[in-house]
Formats: sequence, structure tokens, C-alpha cells
Amino acid sequence: MKNTLVSTCIALRKLFSCVVIFLASVGLLIAAPGVAQAQTGEPTPKLAGDLVFFEGNDCTQNIVFSYDSSKPANDNCQQGGECNGDNDEARSLKILGLAQSGTLIGVFDDPNGGTQDDFSYILTQGAPLGPDVCVGTFEKSTTTPRYLITHQHNNGLDGKISHVTIIPNYGR
Repeated sequence: MKNTLVSTCIALRKLFSCVVIFLASVGLLIAAPGVAQAQTGEPTPKLAGDLVFFEGNDCTQNIVFSYDSSKPANDNCQQGGECNGDNDEARSLKILGLAQSGTLIGVFDDPNGGTQDDFSYILTQGAPLGPDVCVGTFEKSTTTPRYLITHQHNNGLDGKISHVTIIPNYGR
């Protein structure tokens, strides 16, 4: 009986150690993705916010950058900000369930955010903690329970995003 109890305790300690290591690894990936990348050598996605931009239409392919719906931004993707280095990459947007309602997202072909070329405005709406939704293209004006998009077309916007603007609590 004593050997069985000792064996059980040893097995539980090993299991507990594995769980602690796993949880620490997950915490490291969330809190310090750059450190995790340096340790594993694997690239980590640029995921720091609840507005996630994808390389492919319909929220497919790679994540190219993300924004936090509660923080204002006005970024020329050729010069800086969250989208820096990913100019002319984004083709779709996933609005995560935690995204603030009333956030205005502007995406522009013009790197200075001008409206003489293609652009779209996306306004998040609906209750917070709603489901994740995909804006599959920036080139179509539409209304859904989670967002409203207004698009001005010239020669195409998908894959040509050069400026991103985020305005939290728009109109409040």
C-alpha cells in the first residue's frame, strides 16, 4: 500500500510540474511574444489587439497586424505604427468579440489617409462580448449586427491598405 501511495504522489508531482511548465509557456507567449519567438525560433503573429487584419480575403492567410479598439491610432503603414512594414498587405479584418462598440476604423489606399483614392470606414456596433465577425473585404458597403462599412471605390482597396485610423468611442 505504501509503495502505491508513493508512486501515485510521484506521478502527481510530475503531472503538476508539466502543468506549471505549460501554463508558464502560455503566459510567456501572451505577455512577451518577442521573447517566446527568440526562444523557439518560430515567428509569432502581431496580435496585440481585438481588430485583426489578415493577408487574405475572408480572414484567411496570415495575420499582418492588429489594433486595440480602445486606443486611437493614425498610422501611415509605410512609416510607422502597428501596420508598419505591412503596407499593401491587408485584405480583410476580424473584429473579435471583445472589440468596443462605437469604434471607427478607417482604411485607406493613400498613405496619408486622404480620400482622393479608395478608402473604407468601418464602425463597430452591437453589444460587447459579441461573436467574432469577419469583414471579408474592404470593397463593399454593408451593414451587419456587428459592423457598418462604407466604401468609396476607385481602383481597389483589398491588398492596398497604406493607412489605418482607429477612433474609439466615435460620436460619443
